[in-house]
Amino acid sequence: MSIFDKFSEGAKNITEGAKLIGKKSGEILETTKTRLEILKLEKEIDNNFQAIGSLVYKKFLGQEIPDSEEEITRLCSSIRDLEKDIMAYKTEIEGNRFQNQVCRYCGQNITAGANFCSSCGNSTKTPVDGFDE
Repeated sequence: MSIFDKFSEGAKNITEGAKLIGKKSGEILETTKTRLEILKLEKEIDNNFQAIGSLVYKKFLGQEIPDSEEEITRLCSSIRDLEKDIMAYKTEIEGNRFQNQVCRYCGQNITAGANFCSSCGNSTKTPVDGFDE
């Protein structure tokens, strides 16, 4: 193999590595956005709990609050819906984690659960003690 061939192969590997890094950083960005959305929903749930607590406490003090039962029911329904949304986001994150597996040798996507890369044929298993299987 000539020095030019080695240089070309090295440049190809660098290019593939850069593509893989770009793809992975995009996936990380999407996961981060989803986690931020979960945090916003959790904050909204906390606000609803505080509003419920405030209404209950005012009733305890004997204050007359019109439509308080309906408001408490609305807030509880909102909490339930927000919790469902959070579960959907968490399921999405978990699904993306397994769906976006990439071959460590060629950088191509791998079907979740596959033992070998369909592109290069290398094992998808992690090497033990630095040796491939």
